[in-house]
This record gives sequence, structure tokens and C-alpha cells, in this order.
Amino acid sequence: MHSSTTSPVHSPESHAAILRNALSHMGHKLDEADSLKVISDLNHQCQYVGELDDSDERLKIAEKFLDRLIAARETADMQKIQELIEEPYREQWFNERDFKRGLKRFDEDLGAYITRTHFGSLRAIDHTMEKFPEGTRHIWRGQFEKANIIIILKIYKKDGDYFLGDIRFDYN
Repeated sequence: MHSSTTSPVHSPESHAAILRNALSHMGHKLDEADSLKVISDLNHQCQYVGELDDSDERLKIAEKFLDRLIAARETADMQKIQELIEEPYREQWFNERDFKRGLKRFDEDLGAYITRTHFGSLRAIDHTMEKFPEGTRHIWRGQFEKANIIIILKIYKKDGDYFLGDIRFDYN
């Protein structure tokens, strides 16, 4: 009988390997110990949304939010993004000058949007829990004409409505 070094599909080791592979495809290097630490930290901070009763609803809403963000980028319409943000926080996110500067850089670096693949959703348990108690992070791999990127949206529910809490586009 020989021993196998293959990890079970849902083990921290297999998730760390997936993380290392995804990052290496983007040109980033992460060793085994560091990737295990990242996965371990995430596991302590989050729970998979699939464990929540409303996970399907949360994903559908996240997909709609991402569609609106992509449309806002394509039409250079800052208002489409601001409508996703809870009223008291809209002005804190960015101004029109920053928005236009970001669009220009985004276009130069990435080019046109092509498609995306949903990686998963996590219940957000972090320092913003007090402000956004029902937050969920949704993660996609976005394909653009010049690069593939990681897209992370944090969406939270407050008084029955959903709002954008954070957005990240990670790429070189």
C-alpha cells in the first residue's frame, strides 16, 4: 500500500493548492505555507454561503450587481454604481474625477469585458460586521481582452435591501 499526497477536495490543503494555482496563472507566487495560512485565516473569518438559507438569492443579487458595475464601466456612468451604494456612504466611495481616472486605467490595463466564472461566496465576518451585519463576499474570475482578473464584491443586506459594501478588481 502506498501513501497519497492528494488532499480531499474540501480540505484546507486542496484549497491552498487551488489558490496557489490561480495566483500563479496571474503571475504571482505564493508558497505552500503562506497559501495554507491564507486559507486558514479565511476559514476562521468566513463561512461558505452555501450553508445559508438564502444563498441562491444572494448569488442572484450579486450577479445583478456585477452586471450593473460592468455596464457602468462600459457606459462611463458613475450613477449606476452610486445607486448600488447605501445613501450615507455614496460620497465617501469616490468622486467623478477618480471614477474617470479609474476607468481610463482599467481600459488601458484590461480592455473590454468578455466573461466571468463564479468561484464561490463567503459570509463576511470581519471588522465591518457591526456596520454591515449581513455581508457576503462573492468571488469571480473575470476575463477581459488583455487579462484575467479576480473580482470580489461584498454585498450586505440592511432593512430588507441589498447594498454594495466593497468592490475589488485584483490584477497586475
